[in-house]
Amino acid sequence: FFFSSRRRHTRSLCDWSSDVCSSDLIGITGTNGKTTVTHLVHHLLVRGGQDAPLCGNVGTSAADVVRERIVRADGASPPDWLVVELSSYQIEAAAELAPAIGIWTTLTPDHLERHGTLDAYRAIKRGLLQQSDLRILNADDPDLRSRAASWDQARWVTAGGRQAALDAGIDPHLWIEAGELWSADGPLFPAAALAMPGAHNLQNLVMATAAALAAGLAPAAIEAACRSFPGVPHRLERIRTHRGITWFNDSKATNYDAAEVALRALEGPLVVLAGGQSKRGDASGWIRELRRQATSVIVYGAARDEFSALLAEGGFGGRVDSVAGLAEAVPLASSLAVAGGCPAVLLSPACASFDQYSDFEARGEHFRRLVLAL
Repeated sequence: FFFSSRRRHTRSLCDWSSDVCSSDLIGITGTNGKTTVTHLVHHLLVRGGQDAPLCGNVGTSAADVVRERIVRADGASPPDWLVVELSSYQIEAAAELAPAIGIWTTLTPDHLERHGTLDAYRAIKRGLLQQSDLRILNADDPDLRSRAASWDQARWVTAGGRQAALDAGIDPHLWIEAGELWSADGPLFPAAALAMPGAHNLQNLVMATAAALAAGLAPAAIEAACRSFPGVPHRLERIRTHRGITWFNDSKATNYDAAEVALRALEGPLVVLAGGQSKRGDASGWIRELRRQATSVIVYGAARDEFSALLAEGGFGGRVDSVAGLAEAVPLASSLAVAGGCPAVLLSPACASFDQYSDFEARGEHFRRLVLAL
């Protein structure tokens, strides 16, 4: 009962006993970045005057939104859009789902304990985009870019500059040059309108802007909305500055690739907190960024022995401390940051949270409480 195919019901999100639904779906998927892009698209559309509920893999079931806003609407107008974050699990469970706008943020190995292989995981994500009327793809993701020739229709976007995309055989729909976001018609607005750290958030900006333009928003309205975007909790969230040290909560970094992105986004040297329930994956890029950015790493939870060994094998030359959990890690990180003159402490676990918490949100909220109590 979740979704019907838009191939059979144009501009229809669901088909119950009668034609009661007429909202369009924006479906966002990807290994990393999808939650920030989902929240940003929702924010842009709402600030732009559109009715666009946020739902899916962000807490509120899309089926519940359909039931409350459309099926039981008693003659009220349905939403203009549903902005839906979609995990690979949800795409598997809704094989006929066909968004009006589909966005694919990134693809790196994840959930292989369920899907078995990277190829199987990729095929699930790709299936959603293939069934989307408009496909928005991140040209800065190595896996997506390497398969650009396999797409007959797509709007590629890049934060890396137009020429770099052209050199890779991609003619981008949107790109960033000299601090400005551009389309083929010229500059749209400054990329600094979105005040979030890291090159990955510039990628999030161009993907969300492509969706907002397709939904009918003007560049000026998108820029104004970007300037008021508060960010998303647990994703490089700035908690506070204490004793000259800024604390960042990146609890959503549940794999090596996400944690690597966080390390690249901040100015070092850093004290880094990592640990939890480890996942399969390639840790080499993460360890390379730790060598470059971190003076100290505090490992905790079920993965602490595994991570200590990984860091030693990977040639990390800084200090490594092993503790039971965040309650011990936070005060230690404060002391190490002060002693080492580090401007920031970063929680970016590179692990799932299930050894000690119900989910990454609970982990991030615990970290927040500990930091605010310093």
